[in-house]
Amino acid sequence: MSTCPQSITVRDITAPVITCPIGVTINCQADTSASANLIATATDNCDAAPAITWSNSSTKGTNPEICNYYSYVITRTFVATMLVATIQVVYSL
Repeated sequence: MSTCPQSITVRDITAPVITCPIGVTINCQADTSASANLIATATDNCDAAPAITWSNSSTKGTNPEICNYYSYVITRTFVATMLVATIQVVYSL
């Protein structure tokens, strides 16, 4: 009997698909958190639950005496990341 190993490397090279919530206009006293204003969703061919993170940038001013303290734009950037794993299968023939 003789054997011959074969190495097969399996990699997930397809990025997750992310769906972002639509833009909204809210009152200046409303909750501006991501959880209160919808969070993006993502799907992936290999990871059943891709992680979603986000970061914010805002044009809100720091002085309550100036208009841009109450009327401003928050730009929320969502990122979907998948599990990174390499599975190696070895066959003996």
